[in-house]
Amino acid sequence: MPILYPVRRTLILVAQPFYIDTRDLASIADMIRRIASDLDVFMVGSGDNLALLDDRIWKGPVLTVSFGPTGKLKPRRGPIFANRAIPKIEQYRALSDAGVPTPRTALLEAGLQLDPAEWGSLLILKPAELEQTSTGRGLRLVRTAAFDPASAPEATSAGPARYLVQQFIDSGRHFSVFRNLTLFGETIYQNTATAPEQHPDLEAPDCDLAAVIPEPPRGRTVPNPSEDADVMAFARQAAAVFPTYPLLGLDILRDARDGRLYVIEVNAGGNVWHLSSPRTAPWRSTERTAKYVRMFNPYQRAAEVLAATTRRCAG
Repeated sequence: MPILYPVRRTLILVAQPFYIDTRDLASIADMIRRIASDLDVFMVGSGDNLALLDDRIWKGPVLTVSFGPTGKLKPRRGPIFANRAIPKIEQYRALSDAGVPTPRTALLEAGLQLDPAEWGSLLILKPAELEQTSTGRGLRLVRTAAFDPASAPEATSAGPARYLVQQFIDSGRHFSVFRNLTLFGETIYQNTATAPEQHPDLEAPDCDLAAVIPEPPRGRTVPNPSEDADVMAFARQAAAVFPTYPLLGLDILRDARDGRLYVIEVNAGGNVWHLSSPRTAPWRSTERTAKYVRMFNPYQRAAEVLAATTRRCAG
């Protein structure tokens, strides 16, 4: 009778120091080794030569996971799950096609006609380029009934398809947004940012409305951990639309009128591990990070998710 040996699977984690501190990734890799003795785990850089790895790993199932572009890395076998930015209009189309609630969105172009009965009374005008909206620059609130693409020269002067119009979702008198960080659909942590001041009455004169930035002010809003279970469940539904993108920073609004949830943005480029990302270094503190660790146990959770995903998907 033949002896059956257990199949050993290998997880290759690609270090992305511009997105996640390498010490964090190493800590997660060590946790996987402790909780999953059936798996082999290797950390490599996106510019590394995989020939340096033992040839034996390529004889069994392998999974490569990268929280950013894999660069010149060429695994010999197995699926590769890697992060890359997704244009906003593509995000909208994918979510809409999957039936996940997201505000109506269209590219700004000449002759665009928007029906207030479908789009609501207010619109957000925002840059289509991901780099701009990540800083909050260029957002404007406008009335649907009065909107004319030709009246937005700052949006059209750079050429067509540079701006988007999006249905406005009112999150309340204090603009508020959830950020849910998912790893293969499972919540790693979640927070909510709420504007410190009330926004002006949305029925205010147009000149006052034009000064409204329709989101919590960046630099003056400190996100607080959130354990809202319905938002986490909704984030899992949204993340399932992008199954090959390991790490997603999902921005979610709750409509103040009926409590319905909407995905307003899918941050899929990988620079969302804000427990150690360079982006949050200026205002991150040891105390705040410790609070997230106590509430969500994110490193252990990431290790568990990666181990389960390797067993399920390595090939």
